[in-house]
Amino acid sequence: GDPKEPLPAVVVQQGTLIRVESGASSDTPMLEIKDVAMTALEDPPGVVTVAGTGRTDVAGPVRFNGIAQRGAGDFTGTIDALDIPIGPELVQRIAAFYPSAADQMRYLRGLGKVQASVAYHPASAQPLTYDVVGRLSNGALNHARLPQPLEEIDASVHCVNGVIPLAHLTAHAGAATLDLTLKDVTPPAKMPPDDWYDVVGEVDLQVHH
Repeated sequence: GDPKEPLPAVVVQQGTLIRVESGASSDTPMLEIKDVAMTALEDPPGVVTVAGTGRTDVAGPVRFNGIAQRGAGDFTGTIDALDIPIGPELVQRIAAFYPSAADQMRYLRGLGKVQASVAYHPASAQPLTYDVVGRLSNGALNHARLPQPLEEIDASVHCVNGVIPLAHLTAHAGAATLDLTLKDVTPPAKMPPDDWYDVVGEVDLQVHH
């Protein structure tokens, strides 16, 4: 509406928010947030503040907020999912959109956490920017190419506008301990990539015992 006209307060209770990805191999929504409790208030004039909580069907509870500038169309927001059960149900959802990645994660278990921020400035040269931090704790991975399953996985990844400046993982494989650091990673368009040298800027892997 006209930015000069005040907006009424908007309150949502027991709402549902659905994110659909076009071209997916399944009719299942990419993300469905239920039990949404949300408010949108214009205060001061021209600035709308949105805050809410909900529960996703596969990723646990979420909390989100945002600030929109009505005149310029600018928006900044955050979304946090701090208790994500990583297992077959989540991997199956990922498979509908990224089959090759899901194949590598099929036997991954653990507890996940994601904290993301997004900004949209239509007048900027790069209108949309985002910053995402993901964490896996108490994880386990069994894979056909691993001599032994990885256990007690503690991993983190930082993604900024499609590039991963830093990812770190520690784990145990039997009596051995692993410590892996990746820097300046550009996720490939397909998995596996044609050449890993085109994807990863720096790798440091230490294996003890």
